[in-house]
Amino acid sequence: MNHSPAFEGTLINRKTVQELTHKCPASIHNALNAKGPYFDPDFPRPIKLGMGRGNYWIEEEVRVWLAKQVALSRQPVRKGGAHN
Repeated sequence: MNHSPAFEGTLINRKTVQELTHKCPASIHNALNAKGPYFDPDFPRPIKLGMGRGNYWIEEEVRVWLAKQVALSRQPVRKGGAHN
């Protein structure tokens, strides 16, 4: 008997991901495109729920990504740049 783990979370659609991240559809696509110049390996991957149902994201994963972005933007800037 095959038992899959229970999922306890909230799935959100692309529009909600756009609202949370302030990314347009093209930016989301670019962040997910491993062959593109704007690939973000930390951006949450969507899941498919079947044919024709679209992509969904796990809300907690998107919120964790957002928290990392905030933390990165709050890091102190070194004086003198990289040429010190």
